Amino acid sequence: MVTIGQGANWQVRRLGDNKHVFRVPLYPSEIRINEFIKNHKQVKALGLPTLEKVKRYENNGDKGLICEDLNISGDRIYVSPNSLYSDADQEFDEIREVTEGKSMGNKQLSEAEQFRYEHKLDEITNIEEFIKAVKVDLDFVTGKNVGIYFDAYFFGTLKYSSRSTIDYILGDLDDIRKFTRVDRNELLAENRLQFQNIFSKFLEHFVNPGKRGEYLDILNREIGA
Repeated sequence: MVTIGQGANWQVRRLGDNKHVFRVPLYPSEIRINEFIKNHKQVKALGLPTLEKVKRYENNGDKGLICEDLNISGDRIYVSPNSLYSDADQEFDEIREVTEGKSMGNKQLSEAEQFRYEHKLDEITNIEEFIKAVKVDLDFVTGKNVGIYFDAYFFGTLKYSSRSTIDYILGDLDDIRKFTRVDRNELLAENRLQFQNIFSKFLEHFVNPGKRGEYLDILNREIGA
């Protein structure tokens, strides 16, 4: 199996069938695997876009999860700016390392993120409709007392075009939280802020400067409304 990416918590390897990936926790933990499976069931039950397959798997003593490879079709490419490590992010990562006690030095760009980083978008054709649709989703999950952390989001665009629509999938499910007691307005504000932060990072790293400012204005206007 070939390693195709690594974040702060998981290493992702492509299986030999070229259709699925093997997600292996960097710090072997049955708790982390169980939490991912539980959160996947929860997100599926809510009807949000997420992975179709999440199944326990063990290979050569490594325990983890089999999931479909989001980038196997070749038509669309799904990336998360959370795992992107660049000089521009170094200060952020150093702060996070101090405040959370985590070393971020093990992160590795996925093949998809490397491609999108090197072939940035010029135009997102449905930017306003996309953000409004996400707002509807966030309002819905807030009503179910669910919080979505920023690193869950993977954004999909056409791979071989600089002009594309955009959608999202919740692909990293470590930090989906169900609250028993929470102020709805506070949770909605937090859910919107988490999306706003990660999508602004997407625009920063994967969209050329031409329309980036316009898109950030739309994001800030719509997500706070």
